Amino acid sequence: MSIESATYISDLNATLPGASDLKSEGDDHIRLIKSVNKNSFPAVAGAVTATHTELSYVHGVTSALQTQIDAKVGSSAVAGLAPVSDVRSHIFTGRPWLAADRTEQYTTGNVNYVPVVAEQGTPSALPTQDSFDWFTKTGATRAPSWKNQQTVRSLELALEYIPAAGVHYISPTPLMMIVAQNDTLTPTDLAIEAFGRAREPKQLVIIPGGHFDAYVSGFEQSSTPALNWFQQHLMK
Repeated sequence: MSIESATYISDLNATLPGASDLKSEGDDHIRLIKSVNKNSFPAVAGAVTATHTELSYVHGVTSALQTQIDAKVGSSAVAGLAPVSDVRSHIFTGRPWLAADRTEQYTTGNVNYVPVVAEQGTPSALPTQDSFDWFTKTGATRAPSWKNQQTVRSLELALEYIPAAGVHYISPTPLMMIVAQNDTLTPTDLAIEAFGRAREPKQLVIIPGGHFDAYVSGFEQSSTPALNWFQQHLMK
């Protein structure tokens, strides 16, 4: 029987060579297999050390990873990243490309980035308008050397940050929570819910404004109760 014809692995016929094929054709089969492997993996010039599980992480990755990161952040992370204090109720649909980023770092050493803030409609880690205003305006005067970028790895770790999970363990250490009335970055309702699970001694202070107002226009309203709380419990 003549040697089968194949260019890529998917072209190979698993039933060949047959039992009646000539042994003298064995070298032809070996050359065919070598040719198919080289055609299927033309860019592999060294050892591939990733496991099958790690390789599966990049299943569905059809373009440059940074491009997909930008697309994913724009479509899913924008809605899911801001309330990182309650990741349990905001399942981050970008997990596959986060895993792909981890694999790329392991295999190539490449580090991918996302912007921390950006104008509305542009992918970023902190997609609220007040985040953009704070970092670009206030940040420019207070930290002019700050770079508007963070690693995708940091983004992944942020998703695992759930400070409210152990709030009930803080007691008997005194706890004060200063919560902005219109906080969209760390949602007000989630903060109040966490306070409800905390144990005494505790105190809740709600101030007007959004997340960053406590540091600028509302600084007096946030710092005064904090100072009083410290004096009450640290200066006995």
